[in-house]
Amino acid sequence: MDIPYFQLRTDSRDLLDGDGNVVERNFIRTPGYENVRQRIAALSGADRSFQLELIRASFAARDFGGPDQPPVFTAVRGVPESGRLLETARGIARDIEARTIWHGEEASWIGHDTLPVSGRLTVGPLGPSLYGGSTGVATFLAGQFAMDGDLKYRRAALGITRALRRAVLESALDRKTVRTFFLAGGIGGVAGAGSTIYGLLKTGQILQDEETLDTALGLSRLLGVDAIRADTKLDVMSGSAGAILSLLPLWEQTGEAELLEKAALCGERLLEMQGPEGAWLTIARRPLAGFSHGAAGIGLALLRLHAATPDPRLPHAAMAGFAYERTLLSPEACNWQDLRDHIKAKDRLAMASWCHGAPGVALSRIGALKLSAGGEPESPLRSDLDFGLRYLAGGGIVNRGTVCCGEMGRADILLEAARYLGRPELEVAARKRASCVVAGLFPAAERPFVPGFFQGLAGIGYGLLRLIAPDRLPSILLWD
Repeated sequence: MDIPYFQLRTDSRDLLDGDGNVVERNFIRTPGYENVRQRIAALSGADRSFQLELIRASFAARDFGGPDQPPVFTAVRGVPESGRLLETARGIARDIEARTIWHGEEASWIGHDTLPVSGRLTVGPLGPSLYGGSTGVATFLAGQFAMDGDLKYRRAALGITRALRRAVLESALDRKTVRTFFLAGGIGGVAGAGSTIYGLLKTGQILQDEETLDTALGLSRLLGVDAIRADTKLDVMSGSAGAILSLLPLWEQTGEAELLEKAALCGERLLEMQGPEGAWLTIARRPLAGFSHGAAGIGLALLRLHAATPDPRLPHAAMAGFAYERTLLSPEACNWQDLRDHIKAKDRLAMASWCHGAPGVALSRIGALKLSAGGEPESPLRSDLDFGLRYLAGGGIVNRGTVCCGEMGRADILLEAARYLGRPELEVAARKRASCVVAGLFPAAERPFVPGFFQGLAGIGYGLLRLIAPDRLPSILLWD
């Protein structure tokens, strides 16, 4: 109790002690409230608009109701032409690029980001992840440059690479501290270190930029053996499965043997942690179905690894996980149960998006079928895919447009199914769902600025571009 405590009233220049007694009069030049007034008066119109946007964003984050928030759109509005899809994607790109905060040639943003596990909305500087951070934004802006050739989008995408390179690879901090920072979100392919590596890889490939590809490779060296062996998250979102899906494409790009060795170690971790029912405990007390945290995504990762390093244990484990998922299938609803702890029994079949439910399961089966000879109509994998597509054929419009939990994710899955099965009517269905998202995006002033990929504008914009040119842009949701 020997540390002095002083205070100031916002409307006074006097210094007070902890009891409110005056210690020294006219201690400061200008009262705090007047300082604030002068600061605001000195702001430019653009500065005031930005500050007001941050204030509104804070209130929006506080009031965010999660996936059950009121619908943004409710009806299919027809099949949009490619020109309309492209113009909408351009509008999103302009919206994001205009908010870039530049530090030399380094780019960053302040915006909403949804925390992957809690679903809470926060506002602040974007982190590096693919989920809601800067590498997801970079991937979209690279795609927009590939479609339009507008150099400002290339500059912004490369600005993200330079910011990450300086903050991580060229940091003055010791390597242990840098690695701790980089692995703070886990090793996975959506919200973890793997996602940053994969996002930069796709950005570098689209832009054909060696610095970005080199940065992805440099960051991969921070994903060490100890982090893999200690992984308890396991899933695509934050764990070993996502790391496999992210490291293998970089290995294919570079041929670096260390990347394949780390992916194989992730596979060993998944084999070690597989439960007796054939699935994995991730974020719930029971093993889950689905792509993000469940057997669908983990099984696909094991099959991808088997294609690179043949090991009979890998496809066996994957098929066991898929078999467990079938115990959660409701043939009548054409959907898989959601066993997350907070989901009530009556709502077990309510969720159906990329992350949980039929669409994500269907996408994992497309990926699995591309790797196997089990594509005949009577195979279990094809049966699972058919159930997922039947759900999408009859499922209503959900109240979100995002790729993780909403219509753009469903649209991308329908697009992949159309291309794999040679069924153009599925691409028409994908465009119909995209039309609802396009209609719900405007006016922009009525929605918060959420720039990220899986829960924000970057993913929506990228999904629209893929509907226009799927041969030019890979499916991020499938880790192509």
